[in-house]
Amino acid sequence: MASIHPSYEYDIFISYRQNDNKRDGWVTEFVSALKAELEATVKNPVSIYFDENPHDGLLETHQVNQSLAKKLRCLIFIPIVSQTYCDTNGYAWQHEFLAFIKMAEADEIGMSITLANGNVAGRVLPIQIHDLDAEDRQVIEKELRGPLRSIPFIYKSAGVNRPLRIKDSDLGDNQNKTNYLNQINKVANALKEIGTAILRNKKESEETRKPQVAQQEEGDFTSTQERNVARWWSEAKRRNVPRAAIAYIAVAWLMLQAAESISRLISIPKLLLLVMTVLIFVGFPVALILAWKFERGPTGFIPTDSKAARESPFRPSQKKPFSSNATIIALLVFVTVISISQRYWLPILSVNDKISIAIIPFQSNSFDENQKHYGVGLASEVRTALSQTKRFE
Repeated sequence: MASIHPSYEYDIFISYRQNDNKRDGWVTEFVSALKAELEATVKNPVSIYFDENPHDGLLETHQVNQSLAKKLRCLIFIPIVSQTYCDTNGYAWQHEFLAFIKMAEADEIGMSITLANGNVAGRVLPIQIHDLDAEDRQVIEKELRGPLRSIPFIYKSAGVNRPLRIKDSDLGDNQNKTNYLNQINKVANALKEIGTAILRNKKESEETRKPQVAQQEEGDFTSTQERNVARWWSEAKRRNVPRAAIAYIAVAWLMLQAAESISRLISIPKLLLLVMTVLIFVGFPVALILAWKFERGPTGFIPTDSKAARESPFRPSQKKPFSSNATIIALLVFVTVISISQRYWLPILSVNDKISIAIIPFQSNSFDENQKHYGVGLASEVRTALSQTKRFE
């Protein structure tokens, strides 16, 4: 039967010394009574690991830790604390008790559980069947990081220190005044309280973790994108692609300015200028792709990521001369000078320079000699009108 928690193998692991069960089967009787009590206390079935065979059926050649690691993956660990359990060289102490504490301190739940009432309980629930010597109590409390808080099953009377049995319920000389069935019920209720708290904490943790996981995944995705962009940009700079883009834009701008200036001197169809502009824009991504893919080598243009490119003796400026520092600076200076000229100097020159126009008399094609003076008068009127404009003389 699996655990109520999907990450664990069992709900409860019973750890004991074989000597405490060999003579009268006390541990077997306890586990049987606990199972019956849990069926009447907890709604869901509870899985309990309890091995009645010495050393869990392991031989001396077996790997104890590996064999028990899966079984020790439990929610609650119940050690049957007897006069011999706190033997630091014993099998149960070393490979079960200490191993569980080490595992629980490192797993997702931890050793301490916050109960519904705010109290804190541990995942180790000791069942004490003997009063312990001071030395043994000190040893176990050291490993539990605190005082031993156990549920006692001890029959104590004058000179008697033994486990409490079901049949002892009718005896009235037990100095501890404990009843076996009542103690079994206490164990079942404690297990229920701890198990319920574990499941509640698990649910709350999952609800809290969902937005955190989503945010983390988004952050991871964003980080991955940022790393990819940074990696791509570093490679683009190595291949001088940004410099090629700057050079292309500068040359394209100069070409458009030259075409516009020429169109003022001679008649160039507007369609031709439009086609030229479109080709320049279309050629921009093509130029970037070529700059990314190829570079100049000793034998001509070669792929940038080829072996020949890696072994090329050329300097970066030789690999792509159009993107060298000198070329980029010259183009930017030239573009700046042209821009300033168009923005400030040319308008000033065009305003200050005067245009000279010669006005000659108009010739009359009329056969009437009396109308020839109209041509001279019309020329005089045009001359007068132009003289009123500052740019003409």
